Amino acid sequence: MNPIEKLKEKLAKHPELKFTSTRTSVTVAAPPGGFSVSLYASSEDYIVHFDGWHEHFTSTDQALECCAFAYSGECRLAITYRGRTPVRWVLEYLKEGRWQVDREVGHFLIPFWLRPHVVYKQNPNLLSAV
Repeated sequence: MNPIEKLKEKLAKHPELKFTSTRTSVTVAAPPGGFSVSLYASSEDYIVHFDGWHEHFTSTDQALECCAFAYSGECRLAITYRGRTPVRWVLEYLKEGRWQVDREVGHFLIPFWLRPHVVYKQNPNLLSAV
């Protein structure tokens, strides 16, 4: 079974998560206070998106694990805004009760004259329910 079908099968167990799909992608809408999750498949690799954060994977299992991590309760996004414009996304994970930085992505051209503020988004912990 291809990763898009595997992900859709897992999502079918959670009717509270609304998603759309094509032959090569699945996008799960952001729940209240959370972030959207997308998986894109090509012949070369897989791309997982959490709102503006993204990571490339060559392994199907790693891409699917990353998608599941978004609903583990141990994952959150710290999004830095300048005014109303999001400019940086930091993926964080919970370790020993403290949030640790994993990876970050951001824009090079930002409205630097606007004061930055950070918004934290976290999806519900659904992994234990699967």
